[in-house]
Amino acid sequence: MANKALLTINNLKKSYGSHLVLQNVDLSIYRHEFIAFVGKSGGGKSTLLRMIAGLEQPDSGKIRQHNQIITKMNVHSRMMFQEDRLLNWMSVLENVAFAVKKT
Repeated sequence: MANKALLTINNLKKSYGSHLVLQNVDLSIYRHEFIAFVGKSGGGKSTLLRMIAGLEQPDSGKIRQHNQIITKMNVHSRMMFQEDRLLNWMSVLENVAFAVKKT
C-alpha cells in the first residue's frame, strides 16, 4: 500500500497588499518526516506555518491535512509563537498544560 501524505499543500499563494510572500508552494509531508523551513527574515516561513495552523487563509491554493481542506483553526496543529505568549496569571506548568488541552 502506498504511503499517503498526512499534509499536502497545492499551488499556495499569499500576499499582503502588493507584497507577494508565497507563490506556487507545493509540498507533501508524510508520517515520520521531519521538515524545516529555512530562509531569510520576511521570506514567508511564519506565514506558511500560520496558514497550516489555520490562523490565516491563503489567497489561492489548498492545504489539506488528513484529506480535509484547512479553512479554519487546525485542531491537529500546534504552534510556538516567536513573541511571548505566556498567560502571566498562570505558572509555567499551567501555561503548558493549557496549551496542550484537547479541544
